[in-house]
Amino acid sequence: MKRPAYITDAALKTFISRALEEDLGPGDHSTLATIPKDLQQKAKLLVKEDCILAGVELAEIIFRQFDPSLSVEVLMKDGQQAKAGDIVLNISGSARSILSTERFVLNCMQHMSGIATLTHEWDARLVGTKTKLLDTRKTTPNFR
Repeated sequence: MKRPAYITDAALKTFISRALEEDLGPGDHSTLATIPKDLQQKAKLLVKEDCILAGVELAEIIFRQFDPSLSVEVLMKDGQQAKAGDIVLNISGSARSILSTERFVLNCMQHMSGIATLTHEWDARLVGTKTKLLDTRKTTPNFR
């Protein structure tokens, strides 16, 4: 999907940096205390409920910004209809990096996919009418 013009690469980088700073602060203490530094792992991002995906591109950018050595294989795209059990992406690399970013990625994708899914449902209800569904400023900044 095409991003709005105001969501530039620089804006995304700033958003991600600030969010990770807020979320992790000086580090993910649980991960740092329990996961060996050199441990390599693989993970899958699975869909838990039928939905319209949103935030896939953002997830990939988050992983790559946090640790460019992570390998991210994107299997589904933003705007795609997903079923429970579908695999959205595979990621491999540093277990510490994966664990340090997974909550931020999931929070963004759950929030964005929830909005996309609800919007899709409302849009379907309006088929055959003259009513148009519009966005509003009464939303979370950076998630319009």
